[in-house]
Amino acid sequence: MQAADWLGFVETTEVGRFQELPYSQQIALLDARAKSKGKTLIIRDWVTVNYLPGAGGSTMGPSYILEQSVYLARAGYSLQPLVLTRKAKSVYWSIRRNFMHMVNLTVEEFALSYLAYANAVSSFHRISLESLQSAPRETLIQLLQVIGVSIDYVDMQLKTFADFRQCTGNNTLTVPSATSYERHIVQVSQDSVGSIDTLNAEVLIEADRLMGYEL
Repeated sequence: MQAADWLGFVETTEVGRFQELPYSQQIALLDARAKSKGKTLIIRDWVTVNYLPGAGGSTMGPSYILEQSVYLARAGYSLQPLVLTRKAKSVYWSIRRNFMHMVNLTVEEFALSYLAYANAVSSFHRISLESLQSAPRETLIQLLQVIGVSIDYVDMQLKTFADFRQCTGNNTLTVPSATSYERHIVQVSQDSVGSIDTLNAEVLIEADRLMGYEL
């Protein structure tokens, strides 16, 4: 469990009791322990399951609301949301390439779901993946300022980022991600699934506009 193994906010002997707590109490405990160590608790949300049919498996359908925000607001937290954006077409191809159970996702399903998500987050602070890649230092400073974290260690963070392993994604180009192995991925090329028709292309363009892209 990340709270115990990565963050060190929950002792091994507490894990069982912690898992039995209601979600709001779990967050309250983690927030208090983060503050006691002079740290800021940042919650990463996987909103795909809230908007895209099939993302959460066959037993979980999308609610089309930002559920995490609802839960935290009910628990009395004031939120400072930050959205890391990526152009809609890139998101679509990435989902198809990297999630085996979503390899047959149609552009129609994705376009409407992504537009609903873009509408939901359009008022939030947004930082694009493209700017993070092209201007990492400036963009990281902007990101940290939005969430109220010190920018004093930006250069160190950029230099040592690839050495960090306590995360759910692959953050280095020198080690292939698990999805690159043949047994874990079905290769999908853009040519093999056809082009995006005009109607759905317009929907994705509108989603990009809501995400702050200049078109």
